[in-house]
Amino acid sequence: MTRHLVALAVFCVTSASTDAQTLAVRPTQVAAARRDSTDSAVRFGRLTAALNTSELNTRRLLGITGLRAASIAFVDVRDWLTADMVQAFDAAVLRNARAITTMRSELQNSLVLRDALLERGLTMSHVVAVEVFPDATNVTVFYRRGMESRWP
Repeated sequence: MTRHLVALAVFCVTSASTDAQTLAVRPTQVAAARRDSTDSAVRFGRLTAALNTSELNTRRLLGITGLRAASIAFVDVRDWLTADMVQAFDAAVLRNARAITTMRSELQNSLVLRDALLERGLTMSHVVAVEVFPDATNVTVFYRRGMESRWP
């Protein structure tokens, strides 16, 4: 019987230390998950804001004198969307279809942007939104390859 109690005591101590290690790891995992979730939400917010203000951003972009390719950042939306955001994003693209088509047409006038797209193997049909920062020196172009047939 003593042997069984010793074995039970060893099991309990081992289980307790394993649980303590697990509990020590969980807060960091939770914090990382929250951070990833927050980052995804912020990125999605930026992307949908750019979609919803495409007319304004297009005018601002075309109004920038001296735009340089180095001040244009390119973001593949697939890198910013989580699986649960794709459907909402597709709906936002379809809701803004006419504005996106107009934006693409007007952005054809920006030689700097067209050249920067071509350097990356992209065309205007890949572009879904642009974001022009308030200081009008930095621009983000949001694009997606392979979905052009589903989108406007």
